[in-house]
Amino acid sequence: MKNEDKTKAELIKDLKTLRKKREKSAVNNITERKQAEEKVNWLASFPILNTTPVLEIDRKKGLTFTNASAKKLFPDLEAKQMDHPIVARAMKYFTELNAPTVTHDDEEIEVNGHWYLQEIFLVSLNQLRIYAFDITERKQAEERIKHLNLVLRAIRDINQLIVKEKDRERLLKGACNSLIKTRGYYHSQIVLLDKEGKIDTYTEAGLGKDFLPLAKLLKKGELTPCGQIAIKQKDVVIIEDPASTCPDCPLVQACSDQGSVMVVRLEHNGKIYGVMSISIPTHFIIDKEEQALLKEVAGDIVLGLSNIEMKKKLDKQTHDLKERVKEFGCLFKLSQLIEKPGISPEGIFQELVSFLPSAWRYPEITCARIIFGDKEYKTENFKETIWKQSRDIKVREKTIGTIEVYYLEKRPEMDKGPFQKEEGDLLTLITERLGEFINRKNSTSQLEQSYLKAKKAMNATIETMSKIVEAKDPYTSGHQQRVSQLATTIAKAKELCLSQDRIEGIRIASLIHDIGKIGIPTEILSKPTTLTDLEFSLIKEHSQIGYDILQSIDFSYPVANIVLQHHERLNGSGYPKKIKGGDILLEAKIICVADVVEAMSSHRPYRAALGVDKALEEISQNRGILYEPKVVDVCLKLFKEKGFKLE
Repeated sequence: MKNEDKTKAELIKDLKTLRKKREKSAVNNITERKQAEEKVNWLASFPILNTTPVLEIDRKKGLTFTNASAKKLFPDLEAKQMDHPIVARAMKYFTELNAPTVTHDDEEIEVNGHWYLQEIFLVSLNQLRIYAFDITERKQAEERIKHLNLVLRAIRDINQLIVKEKDRERLLKGACNSLIKTRGYYHSQIVLLDKEGKIDTYTEAGLGKDFLPLAKLLKKGELTPCGQIAIKQKDVVIIEDPASTCPDCPLVQACSDQGSVMVVRLEHNGKIYGVMSISIPTHFIIDKEEQALLKEVAGDIVLGLSNIEMKKKLDKQTHDLKERVKEFGCLFKLSQLIEKPGISPEGIFQELVSFLPSAWRYPEITCARIIFGDKEYKTENFKETIWKQSRDIKVREKTIGTIEVYYLEKRPEMDKGPFQKEEGDLLTLITERLGEFINRKNSTSQLEQSYLKAKKAMNATIETMSKIVEAKDPYTSGHQQRVSQLATTIAKAKELCLSQDRIEGIRIASLIHDIGKIGIPTEILSKPTTLTDLEFSLIKEHSQIGYDILQSIDFSYPVANIVLQHHERLNGSGYPKKIKGGDILLEAKIICVADVVEAMSSHRPYRAALGVDKALEEISQNRGILYEPKVVDVCLKLFKEKGFKLE
């Protein structure tokens, strides 16, 4: 019974506890309800007080509320205007936000040229509340960044085009296409002028048939009004409204439909090449960065045009030099023939007639004949034609023979018929040399004098080649002579065990190792600042150009290959072929070390001289990595133990 009473007491206590909790819960519920009501009332008044544009839309009634900010932002909104873009687009959310867990969404929309971010809340099944934020500036900034990135990509594409494209028309068309493919510009045109300022050529991209009226104007030799303005000023010409500014332009309709126009002059080193125009979205037209990028694109295109022009000039100079080299090679071979002990005039004629055509401009259609006494020495393809050059072989003013050179086919007129003046001079030199040989063939001393004269002539020619490079690159005047001085001294070291012939080959190759620089633009060779990747890639071509010039000359030494390899390195990091170690000629390795030491010791346009100590440190640190160890050891010994100095 006691236990039973105790149980009842406990039950009563528990009941009282529960009653207190219920009473407290009721109080809490009332408090929470009051707070919720206050929150509802606050939320109800929030749209009116909120500085952010707020709209409320009813499923059936349409627009039911706009606060002051919304009315200012959307002045064309009217109550219950169901067809306004804001209202029309919002109505779909009554269905999309009807799910129990989805009561909010956001969307970016464009209205009358402005962009808005809509935050959309489902207040009830029949009511939406929209907060609208004007994000036009952000969207324009994003579009501008995207556009500028595309223009930068176009600049990169054009730079790549400049490097690989050597044809002017393809360069211009490729540049216009690159600008259009970025989708940054609607269309582009380039018009080039000749030396007299007349229209030379033109191209476009993005216009198609719309360009035809302008093409007719250009064929008449007339530029558009904006082109005429641009050709006279450095700044970019801005045409915001083509319709009002250029009503008579053949492209006015195409340009007006797509935006605004910018026109820029194409100019390089004071030379005006022409004009380039592009069509662009109007809100980009006043952007200074946009104008600067357009000028940069124009500058890159003109640089490409200048490089193509320079290459044509250099190709001609290189071709002319190669012609002179062929002539020199012919004389050199003749000198070697004359030097042969016991050789007879007949023996010389037999060999001379075989290689004589190779010295002419068109060797593939050249034939030759030597008449000496009652004998004739002819090429296998010999045939008399109307295109003939000839010189008499004379001894003491008496004609003893004749050399004749014929072209088998007609060729363009040169200095005398299809022949160059230099070819006639060469023929005169050959007949004079033969006359001297025949006159003196029995005198050993006179033969020795002739040999020395031939060698002197060869050395003079090599010296002339060296001076041509110095004239092209005056900032490195004396460089080849100093490299030759050091390279020849290294080659003579007993540690290398080189024959006199190989030493002579090194001397000749080092004197003209930079002959290929005649094919590099002067402004790049003498540029006082760091070279760009494009410019350095052009510099690296000089080894190959030098090889191309020298390969046809028979020096009796591998001079052309030495010149080709003098920038190669043991580990394969050099150029132009990136060959390694044993694949590199020892002669080239010697000139490589001498070249590095002299270059670092001397002044350059882009830096002061680093000094001999710094140069020796360079070859020491990279001994066995970049430079041949035994060559480095000899070079270090020359400077540190034998007191060698570059002069």
